Amino acid sequence: KDGKKEKKDKKEKKEGKEKKKRGPTVCEVTEVSAVPKKDKLKLCKVAIIVGMDPVEIVTSAPNVTAGHKFIAAPPGYTTANGIEVKVAKVGGIESAGMFCGPKEMGWDTDILDGDLAIMLADSAEVGSPAPPYEEAVAAFQQREKEAKQKQEEEAKAAAAASAKDDKKGKKKKGKAAKEADEDLDELLAEFKEDAPAEPAEKPQEESVPTEAAGVAAGAGGAAGKSASQKKKDKKKGN
Repeated sequence: KDGKKEKKDKKEKKEGKEKKKRGPTVCEVTEVSAVPKKDKLKLCKVAIIVGMDPVEIVTSAPNVTAGHKFIAAPPGYTTANGIEVKVAKVGGIESAGMFCGPKEMGWDTDILDGDLAIMLADSAEVGSPAPPYEEAVAAFQQREKEAKQKQEEEAKAAAAASAKDDKKGKKKKGKAAKEADEDLDELLAEFKEDAPAEPAEKPQEESVPTEAAGVAAGAGGAAGKSASQKKKDKKKGN
């Protein structure tokens, strides 16, 4: 009996260790590549344990990117929502594990997106057991805060650059307008120098009124006629 009990204890202990090994752990994605003819799938090389070769996991989670840490469940583990993780071909490529989202961990999806893999803090240790919900939420909120700060800084930098460009543009326009005025002044000055001098105005002769001139002409005609007549009369007298 003691031998049977000892064997049973060893078996349970072994099963407990295996069960513990099969639990979700912190992993780091080292490389991501596209799966041919499968737009939504990505082939990821994942470091599960420090010092060991990375395993390949195929996923459709859109937020899985290289250089970040996530939670991965190894083959043989059954998730909280009933998915049994196996070594299987996904999109024609063998996948040896699964990235976990909040649903697979049995967590709430009020803050963490249920369709995304759980991204952890960069300080999370590869190979360690998956952190609790609160820690994952804290990492998510910190990323959101940093992203917002970065966005605000970029907006301020863009506004400052735009204001600087506007100032430069106004300065250039003012300079161009000044140069245009100077060019116009020089052109007008050259035109004045090249233009011929205007002739001096001649004094205007006083004109005799038409009626007076006619009267004078008529009087002269009459006077001339009278003198001629006198000469004729004098010859006739002789």
